[in-house]
Amino acid sequence: LEDKMLKVFKANKVLEKHSKEFGTLEIDKEKMVFYCKNGSIEITEMQLEGKRRMPTSDFLKGYKH
Repeated sequence: LEDKMLKVFKANKVLEKHSKEFGTLEIDKEKMVFYCKNGSIEITEMQLEGKRRMPTSDFLKGYKH
């Protein structure tokens, strides 16, 4: 993410069909979703290089996207 390593500690898999290109990372105000071929993964706890480990929702409150 922005040329920094992103460590994922917790995520939920979602087995719903989507029309996104797989490999796409979507970020909005409340969640971060990585789209795969057969569903998606919602990242719920992560750590950006140089930052502390935190819930993704907390990280996104301060993230400018």
